[in-house]
Amino acid sequence: MDQITQKTRVRRRLCFFLLVCLLLAQSIFIVRVTEPYPAIWSPGFAGGNREKSYQKPVIRFKFADGKESITSRPKLLEQFPKSHQGEMMSFFKPIKATEQTRPSRIATVFPGYYKGHRHRLHHSKLIWHWFQEQSKRLFGRADVVLVQVEWNKYRIPDHVYLEQIGIYELSQQD
Repeated sequence: MDQITQKTRVRRRLCFFLLVCLLLAQSIFIVRVTEPYPAIWSPGFAGGNREKSYQKPVIRFKFADGKESITSRPKLLEQFPKSHQGEMMSFFKPIKATEQTRPSRIATVFPGYYKGHRHRLHHSKLIWHWFQEQSKRLFGRADVVLVQVEWNKYRIPDHVYLEQIGIYELSQQD
């Protein structure tokens, strides 16, 4: 039998200690911030006494003549796979006041975790052009003056409206 050297024992113990520290750091991050990816900590299970809800956007296009048209997420994003539509719509969640200033430490350390909310502030002209193209495609009109994505919260399983979460607005002047 090979005798394990003292250096090897120390390395193994150090490796084990570091892995335990990383697990603890991950747990603290999940509890204080949120999970960076779904279901790292544990998957969601049915049951419990928490009220289950979901968010759903209502997309309004307001035109120069004062009329407005409403569309749904599937119609607005029909050219994209359904598996990507939810994440794409998260780009149009309301901008918080803190997002208009400097990025948080989490955004600096994990830029992908931030979902580009700050990034969209600097690309509003491109987003506006995209919404104009979608207006032409959906309604046959290019005279859009305002686009609102209103986020509402609904209860599961009966789909009862609970509250408005916020509105993302983009106008021709932005």
